[in-house]
Amino acid sequence: MDRSCRNNAGYFMTLVGVFRWMDLTGVPAYHTVMKNLLPTLNNSTEVPELIDKVVREGGKGVLNSHGFYEYEPGESEVWEETFKEFTYDIRELALKYPHDIVKQRLREKLLKTEGKCEI
Repeated sequence: MDRSCRNNAGYFMTLVGVFRWMDLTGVPAYHTVMKNLLPTLNNSTEVPELIDKVVREGGKGVLNSHGFYEYEPGESEVWEETFKEFTYDIRELALKYPHDIVKQRLREKLLKTEGKCEI
């Protein structure tokens, strides 16, 4: 679970919030997931009204420049380009810090300590 969150939420949350994220990745997809998933998580059988309204009105986020946000002409494309660039940059940074970085560093420290032992 931790690794899943790190590889998903960790990437986008430093650039955008959850509503812009849904605009970037497709509001209808979240609508479908919520429609099918929410009843298994609680007693609710309804998608939240805010998301339902966007989808009913044809909103697909940056795909059609209609979502939670209003987009000026050309703005959706710039958001997509920026998000793609950001994703690659943040992935490169994340790869410098793999999930087992602390264990790796601990091993390195132990090896250095053992190598310094006097005989």
